[in-house]
Amino acid sequence: MRMSEAREILAGKDTREGYCVTFEVRERGMLASDHFPDVHAGEPGIPTEEQAWAMAASFAHAKQKREVVNVYVIRASDFTPVPAYRARMLNVHGVTRIDGRV
Repeated sequence: MRMSEAREILAGKDTREGYCVTFEVRERGMLASDHFPDVHAGEPGIPTEEQAWAMAASFAHAKQKREVVNVYVIRASDFTPVPAYRARMLNVHGVTRIDGRV
């Protein structure tokens, strides 16, 4: 970590600005979560929430090797979901109930 980054953190400045796209993939019968960009590694967040939702939609609909589910947008600063994320979530992973409905 650079000294300037440490000073910003000590001053309470939010060094992780913007938004991230979070998602889950099936791995060995479980769902494993991941996100992009990697703000923990210093990558900048996506500048606006709408840009993040556009990237989330492109990612959710892209052909992938593994099934990608529960794609939505979070704040890069604290990794909390944006308001109304449930209504906009893409590729929602459903649990099949006994009656066969999702």
